[in-house]
Amino acid sequence: GLPAHPLLVHIPVVMVPLAAVGALAIVVSKKLRARLGWLVALFAIVGGFGAALAANAGEGLRDRVPRTANMVHHAQLGETARNFSLLFMLVVVGFLGLEWLLAKRPTSAQGSDSTASGSADAPSKPFLVKWGIPAAMVATVLTAGAAMWTIIDAGHSGAKATWSRTGNGGTVSDTIAAGHGGDD
Repeated sequence: GLPAHPLLVHIPVVMVPLAAVGALAIVVSKKLRARLGWLVALFAIVGGFGAALAANAGEGLRDRVPRTANMVHHAQLGETARNFSLLFMLVVVGFLGLEWLLAKRPTSAQGSDSTASGSADAPSKPFLVKWGIPAAMVATVLTAGAAMWTIIDAGHSGAKATWSRTGNGGTVSDTIAAGHGGDD
């Protein structure tokens, strides 16, 4: 009889902030990116899917709890948190995947050809290296912040909705424990 939502929310509540802090570290340090990048991606994947599972379980719980303004607000924030967590997951994996692909790509030959003036031509940076990696870094930082903020906001609103008083004088958790549902 215990609803899954209160248990599942702990997956994104723990994993998304860990992944967000890790993402900031791998953006600023190439050394950390090489050592921890895929671990950060794993945290983001677990957090993203955990947010999706928690949101899905929350939708199933809607009919068992009183429909208060706090609960409706929490449901909306939960959907937003799920969406940003999944987006963050995709951006982190995309950033690391792009860097991995570019590292595996053969570098342009740095031959000893000289121009008429005697200086060697410097190879031009490919577009993805020059613009793609910095753009992916910015997107990683922005989505990390958005995912972490929305997870915290949804979690706070959920706690507030759960422990606030309902119209019948009890709390939402009292209603669940008593086995009552909906607005009866």
